[in-house]
Amino acid sequence: LKRRRAKNCPPLTIMSCDNLPDNGALLRDGVVGFARMSGANELAGWIKDNIAFPSSMVDRITPASTAHTFAEAMKQTGCDDQAAVEAEPFLQWVIEDNFASGRPAWEAGGAQFVHDVIPYERMKLTVVNGPQSMMAYAGFLAGCDYVRDAMADLDLSILVRRHLNTAAGLLSPLPGIDIDQYVSALLERFANPAIAHATYQIAMDGSQKLPQRIFQPAIESLEAKGDVRPFAFVTAMWIRFCMCRRDDGSAYELQDPRAEEIIAVIDGTDQNAFDISRAIHALPQLIPNRLGSDPAWIAAVESVLSIALDEGCRAAVQKAAAGHGRI
Repeated sequence: LKRRRAKNCPPLTIMSCDNLPDNGALLRDGVVGFARMSGANELAGWIKDNIAFPSSMVDRITPASTAHTFAEAMKQTGCDDQAAVEAEPFLQWVIEDNFASGRPAWEAGGAQFVHDVIPYERMKLTVVNGPQSMMAYAGFLAGCDYVRDAMADLDLSILVRRHLNTAAGLLSPLPGIDIDQYVSALLERFANPAIAHATYQIAMDGSQKLPQRIFQPAIESLEAKGDVRPFAFVTAMWIRFCMCRRDDGSAYELQDPRAEEIIAVIDGTDQNAFDISRAIHALPQLIPNRLGSDPAWIAAVESVLSIALDEGCRAAVQKAAAGHGRI
C-alpha cells in the first residue's frame, strides 16, 4: 500500500474471507493500526480514505481434511493432493458491496452482494453455528462422533429442530432468504451422510464461539420473553464437556485458548452442578452478566448439568428431548 500510494496507483480493494464476524472492519483496523504503529500516520490516513475493506460471509460445511480425504482425492483425480478439502454441495457467499475500483461479477457464480453483511452473519451464527455447537457437545458426550450421527439419533434430532426453530424466531426478515426453506435445508445439510463433520472438531474453542452462537441469542430471547431452554441446554453440555471425560471415563483434551483456566475453576469445586455452574459463570469475559444474574437461566443450566452429572449425558439428552421438567 505504501508503494501504491507513492506511485499514485488507483484505489485498491482488500477483501477478507476469514471466518470472523465483521472481518472487513477488523482487517481495516488492523492494517491502519499497523501503519500508525510503524510511524506512518499519513499512510494510515491514506489507507483509511482510499482502500476498501469489504466484509464477507461464507456458509459451507467443510470438515477437517483427513487421510481419507487425501485418499479419496487420489482415487478421483489420480493426483496426490495434500490440499484437498471435502465440502457439502451447499454454498452461500455474501459480500459487502464496497469496492474501490469496480469488482468482479461474482454474482454470476451465485455470490450475493449486499449493503450490510452483519445480518447474514448473525443468521449463520445463530441458526447454523448454534445448533452445530449443540450437536458438538451433547452429541460428542452422547457417543456421536459425527454430526450425521447426531442427526440420525432421534433425541438429538429433536433438540436440533427445537434449537433451529427457536433461533430462527429471533431473526428479522432478510432479502433473498426464506427462513422456513433455510431451516429445512439445514436439516438436510446436517444429516448429509457423505460429510464426516466431527463433533470434536466443532467443539474446539467453545469459549470463543459460544458468546456469538449461544449467549447473545439467549439474551435476545430473554429480552423478548422467549424460550431460553435451548441455549441453556447447550451451555450446560459445554460445561460438562469442559470436564474432559465421557460418561464411560474415557478422557479427551479440551482444545480451547482458556482451557487451563476453565479446568482449574472446575477442579476447584465440589463437582456438583451448582458449584460448577457458578464457577463458570463467574469467569470474566465469558458468560454475560445478563444471563448469569437471571434466575431462570441459572436454573435451566443447572437442571441440565445436574442430570448430566448424576444420571449421565445420554439421560440429559433424552429428558431434554422429552421436555421433562424445566429442561
